[in-house]
Amino acid sequence: MKTEIIARRLSELETFRGESITADHPLYVSRERGEALQSNPYLEEHDAICQWVGYADEKVAGFNYSFPIKVWADGNSYGSTTGSSLNVADWARKSGLGLILPAKGVEITSKDGIAIAAACSQMAIPVHKVNGYKFFLYPRYIALWRSRSVVEMYLPKIMTTVLSFMVDVGIWLYRQMLAVFAMFALHGFRLEQVLADDEVAHNAMADIVSGDGHRFREDHDAAWFKWHLNYTFSKYGPAKAYVLKRRKSGEIVAFVMAKRRFYEQASHRGFKNVWLGSIMEWGARDGMDNKQKWFIVKVALSLARSCDAVDFSTADGKLGSFVKCLGWRQVGEANVGVKVMKNFPLFGDKAIQDVFNWRIRPAMGDNGLS
Repeated sequence: MKTEIIARRLSELETFRGESITADHPLYVSRERGEALQSNPYLEEHDAICQWVGYADEKVAGFNYSFPIKVWADGNSYGSTTGSSLNVADWARKSGLGLILPAKGVEITSKDGIAIAAACSQMAIPVHKVNGYKFFLYPRYIALWRSRSVVEMYLPKIMTTVLSFMVDVGIWLYRQMLAVFAMFALHGFRLEQVLADDEVAHNAMADIVSGDGHRFREDHDAAWFKWHLNYTFSKYGPAKAYVLKRRKSGEIVAFVMAKRRFYEQASHRGFKNVWLGSIMEWGARDGMDNKQKWFIVKVALSLARSCDAVDFSTADGKLGSFVKCLGWRQVGEANVGVKVMKNFPLFGDKAIQDVFNWRIRPAMGDNGLS
């Protein structure tokens, strides 16, 4: 099978290689994704590469989006890259495009020799490992706010309504208990949603991130927060951020960023038609660890009004133990992959391969936008 890899640029979102790209075309880019890619604050040229298109026997057989991000390492910020939506048609699975597409994007677009891949599917992880990625796996916890999706897995539909109502009453009482605990834990503080254009809050959140003590992290600066709160790859809208302020002084001491998505199939366990809230980013100033964990709970409770469940993935053992004590159940694992190439200044440093040296957040890679 003859293959070819072609770079697609931002100026080519509506047409490509002489073809008009309409909604039924395999290379169609949604309005949301197109605007997000074009608004990336880390673009160094106006007409940057945004996608790698794979052809097999002269037909479109797959694609992979690619865009720049930043990585922080030992006090310096480096140009990095990440990918999104790796896709190869069933008929072309033996073409090798599944390996070639993500490798090509990294090879060309990673400015300083480091790449991030986050929230990869179980099929994509082996592909990325072959391409040199080191994967960090960390626990994913679920707080269930509505029981329908769980109950209907085990009972006939005629019984689901009654039983799920009874279970939901118990969940509602549990939520009220959590809300009371959070109220006392956060006494003297207030929660505020961050407006998409609130640069003061963007800078405060970035300042909290920069105060983190890990050697390595994806560099979430003020521009990153502004980008993620204004743009998205999803039709369900961009992420939202919340800050915790002292009531008297108005000082921002912590933040949480979350998104809300609908899934026809939420997991391999069979949960269907679920509105899922996801805690994507968080941080707190020194000495605010206890406030931070209850602030995360408070945001998760606020999502209960519009979500069936909330997921929270963390590599922080203390935070994980805390939510487990609250009764949140571990359901699988989240993941992030890191590829370090020979031209990266810290290529030979084994510490970069250790998850405990990284500030890990679910919003890494494309996951905050997806």
